[in-house]
Amino acid sequence: MIALRSTECILVACQPPSETSLCKIINQRLTQLTEDGGGDVADIAHFLIVQAGDDDRSVKGELGFSILENLVDGARFGNPDFEPSWEWIMRHEGWFELVYVLTDDGFGWVVFVQDDEATDADLLAVCREYAPAT
Repeated sequence: MIALRSTECILVACQPPSETSLCKIINQRLTQLTEDGGGDVADIAHFLIVQAGDDDRSVKGELGFSILENLVDGARFGNPDFEPSWEWIMRHEGWFELVYVLTDDGFGWVVFVQDDEATDADLLAVCREYAPAT
């Protein structure tokens, strides 16, 4: 798992030769979030990269909440009443992108979950169920 909490961290993590498809998406989001000249992305969002082998417990430890639980009513994925708490989810080549807006001023998390069989089965299942096909 990799947490990127500043523009500097993103630029270091995604500098060549790390120009992967994921880095291209992250750099695009960085540009979108800071295009109005608004300083460090840390004031707007943090990024979390959930890789194969990471589990829900470690994700919850980093985010402060579980992707598998609704933030309002606590319903867990698998429960018929479960509704995800993210604003939106998108499928990319090899990754899922989930966006959470957590405060009234718009601060949130952009979470990338690796679409890989070694990724935690429940995290992968929730992403695959709710992400629209591309």
